[in-house]
Amino acid sequence: MVRRLLPLVLLLAPTLVAARAGVPELPDDVVGPVASLAAIPSIYAESAVVGDGPRRFSLGPASPNPFSGTTRLVLTVETAQRLTAAVFDALGRRVALLHDGHVAAGTYPLTFDAVSLPPGLYVIRVTDGQGGTATRAAALVR
Repeated sequence: MVRRLLPLVLLLAPTLVAARAGVPELPDDVVGPVASLAAIPSIYAESAVVGDGPRRFSLGPASPNPFSGTTRLVLTVETAQRLTAAVFDALGRRVALLHDGHVAAGTYPLTFDAVSLPPGLYVIRVTDGQGGTATRAAALVR
């Protein structure tokens, strides 16, 4: 399994390093999954919230990570609002919808069940529709 993921890691390494450094864009000749992952600069942030307004929610790390069937994340909501939590594969396709609707202030567990999905890197993104976004990455292994 590690041998199968190693090419993906080597392919993504420059992008993830650039994302961690806060580099917003790749050169124009870079396209595809690497370019789409580079558009997520908060992939390694401790509590990835983007936007100018007050911090309205945060997303904790996936646990366990890497995982083999299901992983859990904790969503903390400061004020009642409408949130969408979705999971995307390395190609940017939405593969799961964890939540889409109104939530009150509080703490909520999010469970990503990936039993029917192939191994790989998945991105869990929570958005509020007003510019606030929290993003986490999780690696599915078999």
